[in-house]
Amino acid sequence: MAVLFILGCGNENFSSERSENLMRTYVTLKATGKNSKIVVDESLKKIFEFVENVKVDVKNLNDGAGNGNFVKISLAVFEVLKISQKYSAETDGAFDITIGAAVDLWKVAPKNLFPCKKKLTP
Repeated sequence: MAVLFILGCGNENFSSERSENLMRTYVTLKATGKNSKIVVDESLKKIFEFVENVKVDVKNLNDGAGNGNFVKISLAVFEVLKISQKYSAETDGAFDITIGAAVDLWKVAPKNLFPCKKKLTP
């Protein structure tokens, strides 16, 4: 579960809260202040946009995997992948956003389903 608190200065009699299910994660945004509803609504709008970018970019990356061609992705998703690669290196691979390690762990798919495990090169 992810929770984001956005606090504003001023009259705390104004507050807004909204919960949504995003990518199978329950997210609650709360804000206080005169513009709290706008802040919550705009923040959720940005999160929804990011989620849509992730869905499109992951599909495009999966569709283009192994063909040797570059795949254009959004800057936001690229930044997440870049940061993820950094943490993967810092943890000697303990942090891994790819599905291959999870499939190996779950033993859900045959080993030859994911024949190559290449690192992302930004």
